Amino acid sequence: MMESPYGANSIILKLLSDLHETGEYTNDDKIELVSLVGLKDSKKRVGKDYFGITPLEDFIIKMNMTMRDMLVLPTMADKKTYYTLRMKRLKLSHDLITYNDILDNEGQVKHRGLRFSDATLKRFFNYFLDEYNSLLQYYDKDNIAALVSGEANAIENYHGNIYTTESG
Repeated sequence: MMESPYGANSIILKLLSDLHETGEYTNDDKIELVSLVGLKDSKKRVGKDYFGITPLEDFIIKMNMTMRDMLVLPTMADKKTYYTLRMKRLKLSHDLITYNDILDNEGQVKHRGLRFSDATLKRFFNYFLDEYNSLLQYYDKDNIAALVSGEANAIENYHGNIYTTESG
């Protein structure tokens, strides 16, 4: 999977690969799929499912899970829950956005901007690289030729519009 351009910079695949190479993999290194069932108000003794929470509650829950090193998966619009991946050795970034002062020639603050840490910027860049390289691979002329020649096997809502010489 790491040889695929889409997973080359995956933090989970890298962690699993490192564990495999060193032979340090134990039962504690299993990947757990965690599901949000609902939110319970301990004072009122009532709860809410995913459709009942506010956007702010949704944000706080996801930030809390991220701070606990749980990788939040995309939320499906038609589901009443969402999922996270958890692994004991998985450590996510927990740095804060900082101010970055840009000084003029006299040493005075010319511009004050917000900045992510170098580690976070590198992670975002690597994710971008994976997406970019995946697109390059998909739109490679050999791949397009294979898709067109196997038009009957292509799924339009997955592979996009497949054009042949007959369809233009």
